[in-house]
Amino acid sequence: MDRAYQLSLDAKELAYSQLVGVVKTKTAEGMVPNFWQPQQISYDRTEPVVAAKILHEMFSKYSDKWIVKLLYFDCADWIDWFFRKRREPPHNLIVLGSDPGLPTSDTPNMQAARYESGLDNSPMYDGPDSWFNTSSNHMMLYDVGMTAMVMMELRALANLSISAFDPPRLGDHALHTSRLKELQDLTNTHLWDDERGAYINKLSFNDTFYPRVSPTSFYPLQSKTATDAQANAIVGKWLLNKTRFCITPDGSLKGNDDTCYWGLPSISADDPAYPPLGYWRGYVWGPMSQLVYWGLQQYDHLPVVRSARKALCKQLTDMLMNIWHRHRHVCENFSPHKDAIDCTGDHFYHWGGLTGFISILEDGYY
Repeated sequence: MDRAYQLSLDAKELAYSQLVGVVKTKTAEGMVPNFWQPQQISYDRTEPVVAAKILHEMFSKYSDKWIVKLLYFDCADWIDWFFRKRREPPHNLIVLGSDPGLPTSDTPNMQAARYESGLDNSPMYDGPDSWFNTSSNHMMLYDVGMTAMVMMELRALANLSISAFDPPRLGDHALHTSRLKELQDLTNTHLWDDERGAYINKLSFNDTFYPRVSPTSFYPLQSKTATDAQANAIVGKWLLNKTRFCITPDGSLKGNDDTCYWGLPSISADDPAYPPLGYWRGYVWGPMSQLVYWGLQQYDHLPVVRSARKALCKQLTDMLMNIWHRHRHVCENFSPHKDAIDCTGDHFYHWGGLTGFISILEDGYY
């Protein structure tokens, strides 16, 4: 879906084709699978949900109601699926999971639930297999990132239900806004850790925080769930902290340690998993830059957040261009180290471009 978003900058028809191609893989259960290919489909698990947000962005740019009408109901079905299949008591927030699928599908298990996050080996999910509830097929960890993306989708769907339909779909609007408000209240009540000043995942079976902090902790800003005080706190204590996510106030990189030079690693730099790095254990990923950027956009009225957003764009675009000028590579993921000379993943990968795309957005070209 990130390809569709990037293409929509100036190739509308290709962008629409990409988005339709992904969303229309929706299963009979109502979710878009984690992966789809001709001979294998992940019927047991979904993926990070961003389709309605991207659809809303495209509609805001091009005002084509037909593409909204083609995809809106599929996006709404996907959110319905989350409410049916991925809410865990007692707090009824969103969790990751893996359901029984077709006979060829994997047996539901903890690793399959990790895969649903899109962050396959993130330290946030380093818990034992016993964290997987074989009765509900859920990981028993309230997930800040997926909860936040569901809220972002609900906000986009609520807006589309009014702006893209004539007459407006008032019943849909009421449902989306009600669900959004419910999840916002639950998130602020149960997932905000006032001591740490961040949204943090919480174990559902004992109601305790599991304090491994990644950029997903910034995702609740996407739906304006955080108060101004919370937004200032999480940006100041975490994003602008050179021992954590290493964004400098002016984007100059000045003062950053060589091991967390470029900023926004996929786990906080003070996490025990960070020094050895590895895949989602500290490398810098384009999709996270986009998702964090969307959240920071919602608090432009706060000077600290506005400065952090601009600095994020500058640092990650500088990181992208550093590798581009060296090798003409756009990385699947990037090393956060100052002396990194090439990609740490594939050398030409579509979502790596998001580290520069956010600067295009910031400069008003979208």
